Amino acid sequence: MIMSDEINNSCGINYDLLCNAGGKVWKINTFGATENLMHNKFCIIDNSTVINGSYNWTKKAQHNHESITIISENIELALQFSDEFRSIKEKYFGKDTESIVVDFGIICSRLSTLKELFALAMQRTLIILLQNSRNILSYLVIQSFRQ
Repeated sequence: MIMSDEINNSCGINYDLLCNAGGKVWKINTFGATENLMHNKFCIIDNSTVINGSYNWTKKAQHNHESITIISENIELALQFSDEFRSIKEKYFGKDTESIVVDFGIICSRLSTLKELFALAMQRTLIILLQNSRNILSYLVIQSFRQ
């Protein structure tokens, strides 16, 4: 989400590339705005990593060494920033009318894969236990002959 202003509209970034890759860009219209517009600067990656701080995400800001940027891998913090993002989006664009589509086929496929991985892990654990049991049994037999 960016402000639709001269800086963002003339920066040379092709926002269509993000949209074509499945992302979405929301541009907040600053024309005629009478209230203070958002000044948040944060990025949420995979709902677990947050990048935020005073850094302006512009080409010009690359040479400003007075900015602070914090990167945190914290799911709870990412959820708080996600809530803030939704709040800002609702303020400027209204509530989402898109419904969440759940593909149960994909969910079942992923659960099946997890089940298979778990079964493989259990097989490997049993093989290791059997090998260790054989080693212990061999040791005990050898010890009994020595006595």
